[in-house]
Formats: sequence, structure tokens, C-alpha cells
Amino acid sequence: MQKRNKTGYAFFDLDFTVLHHDTMLLFCNYILQKEPWRIFFLFIFLPVMPLAALKLIRSKNLKRIFFSFLWRMPLQKLSEYTKDFVDTVVIPQVHPELLNEIKRHKKENRITVLNTASPDIYPAYIAKQLGFDTYYATQFILSDPVPLFIPVKGQNNKRAVKLFSMKEILPDRIQKGLEKGEYKYEEPGKDPVINNSWAYSDSPADLPMLFLSENPVLINPISRRLLKIQNKYNWRVLKPGKCKKRLCTYFQMIRQLFGLYKSS
Repeated sequence: MQKRNKTGYAFFDLDFTVLHHDTMLLFCNYILQKEPWRIFFLFIFLPVMPLAALKLIRSKNLKRIFFSFLWRMPLQKLSEYTKDFVDTVVIPQVHPELLNEIKRHKKENRITVLNTASPDIYPAYIAKQLGFDTYYATQFILSDPVPLFIPVKGQNNKRAVKLFSMKEILPDRIQKGLEKGEYKYEEPGKDPVINNSWAYSDSPADLPMLFLSENPVLINPISRRLLKIQNKYNWRVLKPGKCKKRLCTYFQMIRQLFGLYKSS
């Protein structure tokens, strides 16, 4: 991607930011509705949940186990499903407010970046449909047919990893500081921010990306840590969508895990 003639940056998280869902669960819901027999993956995934709750399993390995619902699927069929999933499920649920923000930044000639911890099965299509200049995601190594546990290249694209994954497009000074370990982005004001930059997220996991940006924007924040920082530094807040409460969100996620959620 060329940075030529671009005058700033706009970084966007995906899940619970661009739309009010975890796209991994939405994709699981979509696949289970297409091929209901794949619900048997839950016999593999559910037993490891207590280990995840106790933080005894790494998040990228949990992600590999979760995507066992794709086992033995031909890549051609996966590609067809992915495109249909983005067109019929994801794009219709994108928050209009966030879509307007993406369009505004494009019009104002900033580099628009979708940066997500989701596996790079579908983010490329989402980025293309929404007009992002580039995207970054957790890198799955797919083979045909899909293996039971898909290998992951590198780290889970979360927290500070997001900064390193998109390091190549950042200003030289920021690149060098990250490479040397001089910049940690663990608290606001400690490390240099990028002028004329925006970042959008709902999650405290994205604080490094928010601290990197001159104009952090929180989407439906519920984290006490985020709210405390927002109150102290007067960060902008957007509250799009209808379902903002934890109970409502958790109920949706459980239905999606079992393929019972009506996305239309």
C-alpha cells in the first residue's frame, strides 16, 4: 500500500466497534446454519473453556480450537461462504456512524486501516467492501481441506501486537521507536502520538492503538479502565447501535455459538 499523498491515519478495530458483534461468533453462527452437523465442534471447544477462563491456554491456541468448526471444508467452499457472509451478514450490520467516519477519513485523505484480532479468513473482504486502504489480522495458515486446528503464523493480533503488525505503514520515527523497544504505548502522553491520526475501539485491549493516536475515539465503552481514562483525558465517545448492555450482548453471543442467532 502506498502512503503517497496521504496526510494522516485512521485506525479501526472490528468487533464491537465497526459493528456490535464478535465476527468470529457471527461467522460460526453463519457456518452452523449452512452446515448444522458442524455443531459437533462444540464437543472440542467447550471443554477447553474453563482452561481459557483460568488463562491456562493462550488466546491464539483458543482461536485455533474454536475454528475447528471449519474442519475438512474445501477452500473453494470456504471462500464462497466467506464472501456471502460478509455481503449478507457483516455489511448490513455495520454501524452507519462508523461507516460515515470511514468515509470522512477517506475524503480527508487519511490512510484507513482495519486492524483486528480476528483471523484473516474474512477481514480482507470486509476491508474491501468498506473501502479501507489496508487491513491487519491474525494470520491463519490455511490448507485444502481445512485442518482441525489451523496453524497460526506469528502472534495473535491483539494489544501492542497490532502496532507491530502495521509498523510498515507508520511514520519512520514511530517505526524506529517500536523496533528499538523505546515506545511501549502503555499510558497516554508517555510516547509520541501520530499527528492527524484517529483510532476507534471499544476495548481496553486496544489501548496501545488508542495511545498511538492523536484523536482516540471510544465505541460504546463499558470497561471501567476505559471510562476512567476517557473521563481524565476527555476522549470522544460514540454510542451507535441498539444493544449496548452486557446481558444483551452475552445472550446474542451464546446464540451465535450454537448457530441460533437470526442475523437478518
